[in-house]
Amino acid sequence: MLVHERRWDNWCVFACHLEHAARDLAGKTDTPRLLGVSVARRTFDRWMIGELDSLPQRDHQVVLEHLLGFPCVELFGPPPGASGLARDACTDRCGDELTAPGLRLASQYDVAMLALDKRHGD
Repeated sequence: MLVHERRWDNWCVFACHLEHAARDLAGKTDTPRLLGVSVARRTFDRWMIGELDSLPQRDHQVVLEHLLGFPCVELFGPPPGASGLARDACTDRCGDELTAPGLRLASQYDVAMLALDKRHGD
């Protein structure tokens, strides 16, 4: 949702912001390996549609958290206040819980449907 709100839902735009955040964080934390953090188009597409069985790699996590201001567990989970519905939808469809260790992330469809429900007061 944050990526859409900021209009970074184009891979090129998002990749530019991510790489800038990686450089910024590398300088602030004196962690040169973060300079190599980038996102492939396929990875970005998977992130955007929620096709993940686990969170991104650790260096990506710290850069994403720096860029977007939220822990990755929240960034890749259902939106705040909607976790019950997303959990039920995912449990019904996948047979898995949303909680670790078998982390199953809400799909973009689940998130979109929750946003529509919230918008219409359902």
